[in-house]
Amino acid sequence: MNFIGASLRISRLAHTTRVQSRRALSSSSAALSGHNKWSKIKDKKAKEDKARGSLYTKAVRDIVVAVRTGGSTDPVLNIALANVLKRAKQDAIPKSTIENALAKAGGGKDGAANIAMTFEAIAHGTVGIIIETLTNNKNRTAGDIMNILKDHGSARTGKVDFMFERKGVIRASIEPNPAEEEQLNALVEDALEAEAEDFDSNKDGEKDPTEVELVCAPEALSRVTQTVLGRDNVTLISSELAWRPKEAAELGDEIEESVSELVDELEEHEDTMRVWTTLG
Repeated sequence: MNFIGASLRISRLAHTTRVQSRRALSSSSAALSGHNKWSKIKDKKAKEDKARGSLYTKAVRDIVVAVRTGGSTDPVLNIALANVLKRAKQDAIPKSTIENALAKAGGGKDGAANIAMTFEAIAHGTVGIIIETLTNNKNRTAGDIMNILKDHGSARTGKVDFMFERKGVIRASIEPNPAEEEQLNALVEDALEAEAEDFDSNKDGEKDPTEVELVCAPEALSRVTQTVLGRDNVTLISSELAWRPKEAAELGDEIEESVSELVDELEEHEDTMRVWTTLG
């Protein structure tokens, strides 16, 4: 074999090796790209599933609260429930989920009685938390709530009801229309006559509805709620007894985020109806 022939063969071999290396690298990059794409799809689906689950949980909670406040599972007799059911259908909540919520609110499935249980806790030594639940198994629910508080680390059970006051809270919306401001004023005047103690209103944009919140003593809840019903362009969103902080706790962002995560965990429990905190 002469020197020139050997050099040519070595050159071809080196070229072939470089091409194969590039192909292997290209194939590996494509596989990695596909893996990343699949991971992103899975992450997106997981977030969507969690959001959908939260929507279902909120719908169930709102239905149960509306029934407990309005005293009936019949939407014809319970206008607050009728509005909650309307929103649930708009949000595409499954019929079976709605029926199960109504059964739970009306006394449980298969004759199993539901019992209201309230838990009190304190987080980070200063934030009061009240957890309202509805359950057919007190031991299970109590154990689950205790475990959530324990797992969070910065929360424990403790007497905190002195940090709150019991109030009736009515929320309504007024659809955009030329007489919107006059309708708001008339609603507030009638609510104050019915012994509402305070009110707040908010309107994000010109085409958005005006959100109204009325606050009253527990014994005036029914009377103030009646002032909302039967008005043109006014929709009752909710009417319930709430725990409102006597003094809102102002804390750092890190602690507020920690408490918010705890509240999310508590609200995800199937027996939780409402979670109230002293956070501002």
